Parts: sequence; C-alpha cells; structure tokens
Amino acid sequence: MGYQLAGFRSLGCLEIDKKMVEAYQKNLNPVHCYHEPIAEFNQRPDLPDELYSLDVLDGSPPCTVFSYAAALKGGRETQWQKKRKFHEGNAEQILDDLFFDFIKTVQKLKPKLVVAENVPGLTKGSARGYVKHIFQKLKAADYKVQMFLLDAAMMGVPQRRQRVFFIARRKDLNLPAFKLDFNQKLISFAEATKDLPPDNVENATERQKDLYDRISQGRGFKDIFGGNSFFNNTRIRPDNPIPTMTAHRDLYHPEIKRLLNTAELIRCQTFPDDYDFLKRHSWYFLGMSVPPKMMEGVAKELRAVLC
Repeated sequence: MGYQLAGFRSLGCLEIDKKMVEAYQKNLNPVHCYHEPIAEFNQRPDLPDELYSLDVLDGSPPCTVFSYAAALKGGRETQWQKKRKFHEGNAEQILDDLFFDFIKTVQKLKPKLVVAENVPGLTKGSARGYVKHIFQKLKAADYKVQMFLLDAAMMGVPQRRQRVFFIARRKDLNLPAFKLDFNQKLISFAEATKDLPPDNVENATERQKDLYDRISQGRGFKDIFGGNSFFNNTRIRPDNPIPTMTAHRDLYHPEIKRLLNTAELIRCQTFPDDYDFLKRHSWYFLGMSVPPKMMEGVAKELRAVLC
C-alpha cells in the first residue's frame, strides 16, 4: 500500500499465509500472485520475464524470533534454528533462515533495489551476527547495502514504531547512496482520530474493564491471570502517538474503559479507512504490517533515486 501511495505498481506478491494473500489480492490486485513457501518459489523455472526486471524487490521476513519482547523474556536465542509451527502460514518453518531464503530470491531476480524490513531487536545482542551475515550475503550477490533505524512517528504515522530497513542497490547500476532523514511533526492519537464518529465504540468485556482499571492504577496482573504479565497492555495518552501496535489487541483508550476499536487502530496504522480485511481480525493484519505511510516515505526516496 505504501509503494502504491508513492506511485509504484504492485507487480507481484509471494506469501505463505493464505489470509494475507487474499487480502493483498483484494486490495492491491497484483499482476502475479504466489501462495507458497519462498524456498519453493526460488525453485520455480516458470517465472514471467517481467519479474526479472523489477525496480524494487521488497521482502520482510517474519521477525518473531528476533523481537525485543522475546529478548526481555529471556527466550529469544533459544528459539533460533528450531523448526516450529508458527502462526505465519500455519506451517513448520525455521524463521531465522527466511532472510537468507529471501536473499536467494534477490540472486534469482536481480532487481535494481532490494528492501527488507525487520524489528530493532535484530540489531541487539547475539542477533547482530545475523546482521553481519545479511550484509555479507547481499554484498556477495553484488549489491551495496545500507541499514537504517527508522521511527514511524517521524514519518507521519501516529504511532511510535521503530523498524530496521535494509536497502541494497545493484552495484553495476552505480546508483547513489540513500540518505534517509525523516523529521515530520508528531501526530497524536487525538488528532488522528478526531473525525471518527463518537458512537464508534466496541463494548469491552468485564476482563478488559478489569485490566483497564489495573493499568490506570498501576497494579499488576499475575494474581488474576495465571502468571501472564500482560506487559504490552497500555492505556494510551491522547496527546501522543500511540505505542507500537502488535498483532494482539492490547492498547486501551485514554478516556473510555475499552480497547482501541477497529477504526482507531486502522487510523493509527495509516491504512485507508475502507481497506477490506475480508471480515477477519483487522488488528492481526495491522500489527503484522509496516504502516503504509511509513513505507510511502521510504518508497518516495527509492523512486527519486531510480528516476
């Protein structure tokens, strides 16, 4: 969506999760769509010629095993190199290998530019070895690589969401290096949602109301929910961008005793109000995605270099 806002055309998509494929097709109508593991795609001998002349190949390998939340829990490194059944596609995968499968796609298609997004946790602790390996692999594929830590809140998104972006340009094209420096005015939750209907309220459960009270009073959760710390649950402030949105509903309204509703979440992730989530849980789609407005900012810089 961000690329489309910046004037690009969505030529194709590759995705293992059927729900994501269907939503992508419904809203962006790519010319070529592949619902399969990336390793299978890399073995395909029948790809159309236009996929070998891409301006940009963008891939964001699942980041669960590199997340800072996992690091805080002390279990991040223990998940590496283990084949598990992850929510993404409901298939067994070794997620930390998928970045290198994506680099094999880069080697196969040889686009002019390569973009890959991931969580800031990728640059912390032992995961920095992966970053070094990513740089080495992309350089070996004849690309010049840069890495940027960007905050969506500085890019017109009413949300504090830091993400790492790898941007690589093909060496033979002699394209100039990127200088990504975003410093837009912060947009608060109140400003982003000020025109939403006042009756756009989803009823909270008793459990959610109890959590709201505990958050407001600074009390813990372990005594009532069997040891789950609910550390992501937050009552937001109306005069600030919201904290990082996750794939779970855990952000509470600043004044009303309820979770943020669907319309508010869509606004804070900068998706169009009429984006079609195909009657599925929109917050999962939103929490797993790069905010379109954030991606639009990056894509405009890519287009300026290409043009």
